[in-house]
Amino acid sequence: MKKKLLWSFVLTSGLIASLAIFLTIYNLYIKSVAPVSMPFFSLTTDDQMWNKFGYVTADGTWVMEKPDVMYSPFMANKIICVKREGVCRDAEASVDAHGGTSYLRVNLDEFPIIKWDDSQIIYTNNSPECVTYIYSINRETKQVTGIRKPRPNANLESCKDIEKNEIKLKLVSGFDVWQEQISEHTNVFLNVFILILIGLSYLAGMYLAWRRKR
Repeated sequence: MKKKLLWSFVLTSGLIASLAIFLTIYNLYIKSVAPVSMPFFSLTTDDQMWNKFGYVTADGTWVMEKPDVMYSPFMANKIICVKREGVCRDAEASVDAHGGTSYLRVNLDEFPIIKWDDSQIIYTNNSPECVTYIYSINRETKQVTGIRKPRPNANLESCKDIEKNEIKLKLVSGFDVWQEQISEHTNVFLNVFILILIGLSYLAGMYLAWRRKR
């Protein structure tokens, strides 16, 4: 009777300890692959700000539409377009990991506006040597998109590894991207954990069978 109670206590304690270890490892793993949440998508579309004041802002995270993946890991962007100045400013904050350490990187770029009418703002980034970017803020569809095109005359040696196809970009809710990353890595973690449990169960069964034969 005492042995049964002892084994029950040992098994219960083992399960509780295993659950605690699992949750600790899981939290550490998720923090390493998805360290921060990101802002929701927002866009100025009211007529007064768009036409009267000529001041439009957008917030979100850039993703590549095909394939639908993050353009840069854990990146948050705030875009501010000022009509009287003829520029759109893109403030970008991102978390990069190197050697197991995460770094916060902040960048601010200014791009010329080539079109601003009642429904659309278009601005460009022509500073890269190998590609050019064209961005569009559409008031009617409430979307912020971009396209990266290779420069036709870019024959530099450094451009040979740049993808020659056009890449479509879209500013989306960073919070949704963050949740997708957590969900994706949670599934991977659970699959690995289940395989480990199966392996441990098999070893425990083999050990008990060996004990019974003795």
